[in-house]
Parts: sequence; C-alpha cells; structure tokens
Amino acid sequence: PSGHLLALTADRSILKTVDGMSWTAVGTLSDTAAAHRLSVINVSAWIVDGVRVLRTMNYGADWDTLREFGVYSVHFVNLDTGIIANSNGMEKTTNGGESWYTVYEIGLAGRYGGIEFTDAENGVGYGRENGSHGARYGVILRTTDGGEYWESALSIFDTDFKSGGVSGDFAFCVGEGGIMAVRPADGSFIDQSEGEKHEILDISFGDPKTGYMISSTPALLERGILSKT
Repeated sequence: PSGHLLALTADRSILKTVDGMSWTAVGTLSDTAAAHRLSVINVSAWIVDGVRVLRTMNYGADWDTLREFGVYSVHFVNLDTGIIANSNGMEKTTNGGESWYTVYEIGLAGRYGGIEFTDAENGVGYGRENGSHGARYGVILRTTDGGEYWESALSIFDTDFKSGGVSGDFAFCVGEGGIMAVRPADGSFIDQSEGEKHEILDISFGDPKTGYMISSTPALLERGILSKT
C-alpha cells in the first residue's frame, strides 16, 4: 500500500517503514545468504536470500518459508504467478509459491541471478552458464509466454550478468559484460557499453527516460537510454 516500503540490509535484516523516516525490523535472512532479491505486489512480498523463498501476505508482519534450495532471484507478475532462479535454472509457480515446477534447466552448471519482466508475458532471465574446460558465458534468456518457455537471446564468452532493470519494453541486463538492452518480445538487443566495458553493479530507472547505473570504476553514472524503434 501507499507509504509502505521494505528494505534488505547488508547485515541480513528485513526492514519496514510506513513514513520513510523510521524503520522496524520484521525479519532476518539466512546466515548463509548469498543474494537478496525482493518482489512486491500490494501487501504481499516474496524474498530470496540464496537459501529460501520467504513470503509475507501482510506486508512483513508475518513470514512463511515456501522453498529451501539455493534460490537467487524471484519475480512475481501477480499474486499467483511467479518465477524463481536457482543453480539448476528456473522454476515457476501458479499458486503463489505453494508449489513449483521447472521451466528451464542449466546444461552443465551456472547460476541465474536475475529476472525482469516488461509485462505479464515478456521477460528475461540473466546470469552465467559454464561450458566445458572452465569456459563461462554470460547468458540472457527471454520468454514471451509468462515464463513457461525460455530461449537464449544472447550469450557472451567469459562474462556474467548480475543485475537488471526495466524501462518500457526493454529489459537492461548489467554485470561484467557491461550493459545490454534487450526487448524480450522480439529478442532484439542493443549493446550500450560504449567501448571498453567496465563491470556495472546495478541499474535502476525512475521513469522511461532516466536511468542510473553504479559501475565498478567506481562512479555513479546518469545517462539517457537509446531511443526505441
């Protein structure tokens, strides 16, 4: 609801505020937390901490554990339908997280650390897949049917995609491979790294034309996105 916010902290606390000034601890992440991801719809929220999927139906007052197994990212498109990414690939639920089924499996090994949807049907999953003889590939998958089927949109040798954001019908995937803008609806992409690539740690959009990135140089960068055609 309006005015309510949840935050995940470096010391594995789940905090809540209703005014933006004072914060209250409403939960704790796993001691072995490897990733903190949050998906919120109205009064409900789902959090993954590298070990579990946690759910609240009353904005943090109570939490229950839905799944326990190396979960790194979560995204819900409505109260029933959501996708999680783990070390085996991706799984989907259609009943709010009570049960899950596999929609994508990683070949040898790897990890998908992020999921972004531009609408209820079109989305991307991004991360890393390992090949033979120690090779690794930064991979971006796309779906056009709400996460039932996934296919490769992009694969780049010796890199990793770790974070992302959405602006309009483009999903922006960032990491060691710089920044890639992908339109999941048709699989088209634009490399926005502009020359030498630096690791991008995170990206967020305040509106369709204004985005902010944090790079490993380190620097806080602000720039307009390329026009969409």
